[in-house]
Amino acid sequence: MSRRELPADVAIALGLAAVAVLADVYATGTARQATPSPGMPFQVAGAALLAFRRLAPATVTVLVSGLCVLTMPLALPFAAYAATAHARPLRGASAGRSPVPPRAVGVVALAVASAAFPWETAVPSQPDHAAAALTVAAGGLLGAFVRAQRRATGLAADLAAAEERERLAADLHDVITHRVSLMVLESGALGASSQDESVRRAAARIGDTGRQALRELRDLLHADRPAPERTARLDLSDLDVEPVVVGEPVELPVAVARTAYRVVQEGLTNARKHAPGAEVTVRVGYDPGCLRVQVRDRPAGGAPYPVTTSVDGGGLGLEGLRRRVETLGGELHAGPAEDGFALDVTLPTQAAAREEAG
Repeated sequence: MSRRELPADVAIALGLAAVAVLADVYATGTARQATPSPGMPFQVAGAALLAFRRLAPATVTVLVSGLCVLTMPLALPFAAYAATAHARPLRGASAGRSPVPPRAVGVVALAVASAAFPWETAVPSQPDHAAAALTVAAGGLLGAFVRAQRRATGLAADLAAAEERERLAADLHDVITHRVSLMVLESGALGASSQDESVRRAAARIGDTGRQALRELRDLLHADRPAPERTARLDLSDLDVEPVVVGEPVELPVAVARTAYRVVQEGLTNARKHAPGAEVTVRVGYDPGCLRVQVRDRPAGGAPYPVTTSVDGGGLGLEGLRRRVETLGGELHAGPAEDGFALDVTLPTQAAAREEAG
């Protein structure tokens, strides 16, 4: 609840309480009662509860429904509206963008039943229970409609944002691809024209790195598109590392294989950047239902390992990798271990396969 919403709800509660008092004072519209009716305090109490309709809509609706035992509260249709319009979202859904939860439907049903049953004891006159029940139901339906409108607006905003991100990704891909392609061409020309063997080797490494970057850019841009093959082998041959493999290598879901490759790549980059010359061990474990990837390094000479929050030094590498792993339902742990640094990742293979198949 925002700071602006609370005063508005308090104003609504005070206004409805005033209406309840006036309706009680001028019960017949012409004849003024000398004393307030027994049900007036309960009407005021029901109106006061509306001040909390956004904080606890279900609780407020249940409490106001309970007042039907004593009187027909004017606040009940407003409470039913709040029960559907402001119900807390389902677990995992964003606030204001989830459908009406089943518990909210049940709370409104309770309110309608309370209004339809003639059991008030504090008011001698009997209201039209059918009309009251219809009014309460209308309040709940109106709240559901408002919630659906907010959800549609939110989903449209999410779709527009996703389209904008896709457009920016395509633009970024075009710009970087153009520049990296120029780098590859220039390195090839340099290697062909130079007579120095060391320069030619350096130019070849630059060209290989650029071509690998282009492949990764294409994979990244098309990561959310259907892959021609649903499974792939984890291939680390181009990373210049000999992994220790535990278990029998199997075909993996494409998303898992790509993510595991990125884990090893980031771990090696981290070691080269922060611990040059360190001994690096890559361990890949094929367990039933999951893939475990571990990258550990030990600085040469027992030098202390610098503690960092990102494997790329920019504050985004580790967090981006963590989000990618968690999207697949996996876990990532990174930090100092023994006399070096450890990057441990567990990726479920069966769940990822079901997601790709769906």
